[in-house]
Amino acid sequence: MEGAALARGRGAHLQRVRFHGLDLDPEVLERATACAQAGDLNPFLVHQADALSPASYPGPFDFVTSTGLGRIPE
Repeated sequence: MEGAALARGRGAHLQRVRFHGLDLDPEVLERATACAQAGDLNPFLVHQADALSPASYPGPFDFVTSTGLGRIPE
């Protein structure tokens, strides 16, 4: 949301931008959807999938960002 707000503040038009959220936890996706709606990220598409698996990404993408991603040591 911050990136979109910054882009809008600099005069960018985001009508052709599609926003995606990807996580294994459906509760996280629900919260992300609520935040996306509040931040006017539309469309916001959710994907319940493993972020560490390349097969999870419905790309191609022009830009990807993460709010935190890491592998838990076994």
